[in-house]
Amino acid sequence: MNKYIAFILSAFLIGGCDVAEDPAELHDVSVFTAYFEGQSKGRVYVDSDLNLRWNAGDKISVFTNSLNKPYSFSGQTGDTKGNFTEVQSSNSGTPFALSTTYAVFPYDASTVMNQDETIRLTFPSVQSFGNNSFGAETNAMVAVTSGSSDRTLPFKNLCGYLAVRLYGGGSVRSITFSGNNGEKLAGSATVTASHDANPSIVFVEGATETISIDCGDGVALGADADHATEFWFCIPPTTFSKGFTVKVVNTDNVKIELRVASEKTVTRNHKTAMDAKNIHSLKSMTPATQGYITSGKYRNYLKELGIPQADIDKKIADVYAEIFENQTRGAYKDVEVSGKKMGYISDVKNGDVRSEGMSYGLMVAVQLNKPDLFNRLWRWANHYMRHNENSPSHGLFAWQCNTNGSWRSSGSASDGELYFVTSLLLASRRWGSYEEYDYLTEAQTLLNQLFSKDGTGGVTNIINMEHLLINFCPDTNSNRHTDPSYHLPAFYEIWAEMANDGREATYRQMAENARAFLHKATNAITGLNPDQCNFDGTTMQSWWGGSNDEFHYDSWRVPMNIAMDFTLYHKDAEWQSDYANRMVEAVVGKYGLTEFPDQFALNGGTPKSIMGGGSWKGNLRHSIGFVGTMATTSLMIDGAYSQDLVRHMFDQVLEPYADGYYDVYYDGLLYLFALLHLSGNYRMSW
Repeated sequence: MNKYIAFILSAFLIGGCDVAEDPAELHDVSVFTAYFEGQSKGRVYVDSDLNLRWNAGDKISVFTNSLNKPYSFSGQTGDTKGNFTEVQSSNSGTPFALSTTYAVFPYDASTVMNQDETIRLTFPSVQSFGNNSFGAETNAMVAVTSGSSDRTLPFKNLCGYLAVRLYGGGSVRSITFSGNNGEKLAGSATVTASHDANPSIVFVEGATETISIDCGDGVALGADADHATEFWFCIPPTTFSKGFTVKVVNTDNVKIELRVASEKTVTRNHKTAMDAKNIHSLKSMTPATQGYITSGKYRNYLKELGIPQADIDKKIADVYAEIFENQTRGAYKDVEVSGKKMGYISDVKNGDVRSEGMSYGLMVAVQLNKPDLFNRLWRWANHYMRHNENSPSHGLFAWQCNTNGSWRSSGSASDGELYFVTSLLLASRRWGSYEEYDYLTEAQTLLNQLFSKDGTGGVTNIINMEHLLINFCPDTNSNRHTDPSYHLPAFYEIWAEMANDGREATYRQMAENARAFLHKATNAITGLNPDQCNFDGTTMQSWWGGSNDEFHYDSWRVPMNIAMDFTLYHKDAEWQSDYANRMVEAVVGKYGLTEFPDQFALNGGTPKSIMGGGSWKGNLRHSIGFVGTMATTSLMIDGAYSQDLVRHMFDQVLEPYADGYYDVYYDGLLYLFALLHLSGNYRMSW
């Protein structure tokens, strides 16, 4: 059968049939008429009009009794149906009668008819390349006549097709496919077939779990995605419960692995195509096998990907300038209060200042070596946001202020305090002290204040001391639940190493508890987590009527937090890599690299409530901040989308969306953090 094939999503192709006039000839016939079943999406050989065709010389195995007899197509290449004529051959063995006639394509002398009229045949573990098709002799089919007088063979495909699409120049030598849960794909199998029903396949002992395409001396790749070269695998109908892996070897012997982590099903007669991949850009980007704490190295993923360092530096500088230096639409503002230089970061769309943003600004300052910015922010936070000694919240920070420093809320947010401490500790390592501040002393003072709360006046520690997990807010109500995006085990490890306050064992236990919590809080299939939940990871009802049981803005931070822990400490790397695969497949794999939205139900579908910001309500976007945090998953895996996802992230521009919405604050800061992580510039030492 011709190896050339095209793919269409519809159009039923039905061949004609001829019925023999003389039943006496049934078990001693030299000619059968063959055609293809009327099915969409399954293609064997098609012409430019997408009509199924036979090829001259095609051979089939025919069983008028239990003996395997070869028959050859006597028509012309391009015929939609035609006669198969018996080829003289020697058949050994004692035949037994069959209730009807069976045929198998392609002919194979080893194909056997069993006493129960099931067929034993072999699915090849090594297939050949076909131009925009499966290779020759790989697409197994079976036909069963309707009865004793029928000499027509309506062939049904046994396989479905998976097409791997590659481009970018160069050549491919081989491609290997396997399921991630040990699914059997090739070797000896028993096929049950009938005239009216679809065939079924059961692999027997000795079946293998991989299929390879042999590309000979190499198959050249198309230049771009529109001209990608397709490599077709013929695969028996299979559900890959944990996804599948494709391994590519090019003619330079470079090995590239493409992984799909979510469940996928290949069905009979249907084609499943992977997104086109640029083989030139898909270099080996194997995740680190050690964290920085062991290797002493920070990975510059962007440079490894081939992006020039000058471009990386410029991108970081441009994003920083948009947030901190753009006087028209930036988030940061310099101010002077009582002769002291200060500064604040505003959530521009909401017109306020938050402990979250101020602490993020401190982290940006220490990572980019800007002590003057650090001190301006720290002065403003201490002057306007910090509770005085007369308050039960003494030492903590109001989570929300107006830009003039007046409070909108006197309550505190645990994530802001978490970032304040860690930024101060890292500042102490980078600078020691600067101007009036000794940063280690500042951090120790804040830690002592954070751990001194016992519920008096309704104020608690930011850590629920029963679970040793961070709470949503340090008050007696919010101390009973948490926010998954607040769980940063790497930060607690830094506290244990640097705080020198006698709580080292507690901090390390907090890190372990945070890792265990993230296992529970992230969906086992999609990796998605709710904005808020109970300490055991179960979802909870929102007291304010919103949908905190879904993946919204807070949740964007979780993949980046997990990637940070993977990069720095690598203590939960196996689970973290699995999480990244699930998350990417649920988001990028389902919605597309350039289209995936920023909010989800935990099963990966559309959320029942779509959050907005400021006056902007109810819009899903391809948000730059979430694109950035998703891109950091590439530090943990080298999957089917990893490298393209990072390139897509790097191509983003921090600017207003088409509808006018602009979040230079949250979108911008998370995007900047992602750039720092992926360039090796988000560090715990210098």
